[in-house]
Amino acid sequence: MCTDCSAFLRGSQVHGSELMFNVICKDCGKEYHSDINRNGYCEECRSKRIAKSKHKYYESRKGTRADIKDKLTACEQCGRLFDAKMSSQKLCSICQLLKERNYRMTSSNQYRKDNQDVIQIKVPKGMRDDLKKYAASRNMSLTSLIRLSLELEKSIYSLPQERIDRITELITAFQEDSNDSEE
Repeated sequence: MCTDCSAFLRGSQVHGSELMFNVICKDCGKEYHSDINRNGYCEECRSKRIAKSKHKYYESRKGTRADIKDKLTACEQCGRLFDAKMSSQKLCSICQLLKERNYRMTSSNQYRKDNQDVIQIKVPKGMRDDLKKYAASRNMSLTSLIRLSLELEKSIYSLPQERIDRITELITAFQEDSNDSEE
């Protein structure tokens, strides 16, 4: 008998426009209607089986790294106990940061050693800050400003002497004009 329309159905019969099956639940033995013949459990028993399956899965996961919060690992570097996020983690967070920082510094230092020379320039007190401000106003770093100045100096002095003299005269005249306008 159909619980929806009270129609009497035997075996597999057409119910309305759908094919319906009378099925007996394998757990509780209750008879119910289903449009799938392979379905062996009523709604109540099916939901209980799903809950039981989920519980069994979570129980099987206990004891794995994801669920253990109270097991601590000793750091290989400093010996402090810490909660490892993964089983492959051997260093505490502080030692890991120090290791990464040391690696970055070592690789940066190696790059500088292989590709750059260091030049130190001594200037009067306060001039460094003035040069930094000037470089910032030109959207440059102080190093870039000094490099550019040296390249310009080099390119200017590779010119013939008469052009250098003319440029020097123009610069001197410009400086005198700017000093006169300030007064």
